[in-house]
Amino acid sequence: MTLAKVFNIAINDLLADEGTPETVADSGTKSNFIYSKKNTSHIYELSSNEKILVGVFRSCTPEQQQEILSYLKGTVKN
Repeated sequence: MTLAKVFNIAINDLLADEGTPETVADSGTKSNFIYSKKNTSHIYELSSNEKILVGVFRSCTPEQQQEILSYLKGTVKN
């Protein structure tokens, strides 16, 4: 059974072109809580090191994540 039959629509409607997807980005209006600068970076524009950092952070337990956050907040000068 095809999806067109399951949803009772024409195959051309199912395969119709979609509009351009919206850009996925940080709002840019929120301030960086450490340096009070606007954050206009896009979510998908992470550097290699940022991607590694996020990956490692996500693989940690919640307790380890809290330790990491506490440590990082202590090392950053306001």
